[in-house]
Amino acid sequence: MNNKDESIRLGVTIIELVLILLGVLGYIIFYNYIYTKLSVKVDTTKVIEYGSKKYDLNDFIVSSNGNVKDILDKLDTSVVGEHTINVIVEKFNISKVVPILVNVVDKSAPVIELKEKEITIEQGEDYDLLTNISSVTDDVDGDLTYQVKEIVDENIDINYYTVRSDFNNASAGSYEVEVKAVDKSNNTSIEKFVINVEEPEPEPVFKPSYYAPALTNAKGSDLVNTAYSLLGSPYVSGGTTPSGFDCSGFVQYVYALNGISISRSTYTQANDGVGVNYEDAQPGDILLWGYSNGTITHSALYIGNDLMIHAANPSTGVIQSSISGWTRGSDVQVLYVRRVVS
Repeated sequence: MNNKDESIRLGVTIIELVLILLGVLGYIIFYNYIYTKLSVKVDTTKVIEYGSKKYDLNDFIVSSNGNVKDILDKLDTSVVGEHTINVIVEKFNISKVVPILVNVVDKSAPVIELKEKEITIEQGEDYDLLTNISSVTDDVDGDLTYQVKEIVDENIDINYYTVRSDFNNASAGSYEVEVKAVDKSNNTSIEKFVINVEEPEPEPVFKPSYYAPALTNAKGSDLVNTAYSLLGSPYVSGGTTPSGFDCSGFVQYVYALNGISISRSTYTQANDGVGVNYEDAQPGDILLWGYSNGTITHSALYIGNDLMIHAANPSTGVIQSSISGWTRGSDVQVLYVRRVVS
């Protein structure tokens, strides 16, 4: 091989190397250009609600330079705030991991649970408005705390609720109460209830009215015997059976066992049967005790000889007492004697 051939071969080799280098360089430039251009644009106005399981991250992609081939990260919707999610974008077999931002927000307002929608109390009765609130909770933020005043600074990181009303237990009327709850994301909910303040009903006052004892209490001895059989029974407020009596419940029970129906309360028993003077009282008559203004406080069964049987109080239960002894040292007296014969 002469020198001329060697020179030609060397020249060809150099050209081949240059072409290879140019090809490699061109591919590097092309790869870098494509890789740099690979991108994803997302809609920043779209959000995912806290706790949501039904969402598609592809819905957030407005456009892309390249095809979005895969989403690498799983979104934790139990965490409020911005999340970085990596996606793979590909073009001309060139791929790139591109981060996108997805915002998880709390759009759920707190839940206020009230015990009652309407409450009625007596004028002057103490009532704490907070006792009508069962709970104030938020799915994201948990229980909310009570604040006396509403917080005007929206940047304060606190969940709270307030109660507003012009409620005045000293003045009769209807008052609206507003419970307002605000969570950290400034979601707000309001529930209302009404509290009615009613004037107390005046206690019934019975004016003494005496009648001639036209009728004889024929069942007097039976009523007295029944009363004696119940001595020692316990006193229970509202009780009407031997397991526990109050004063009027005891008298009603004694009469019922003897086939006579009378009313339930001390006030109404003052109207049962006919009225007689105390001096004309017979065993089995009903004694109504009370104050000199006519207010009745107690009922008992007269058994004769200045004695009565009655459900006195929780300490003594059903006992026999002296009428004159019961009167001494107290402000009460026998106001009425009632005779019920059928």
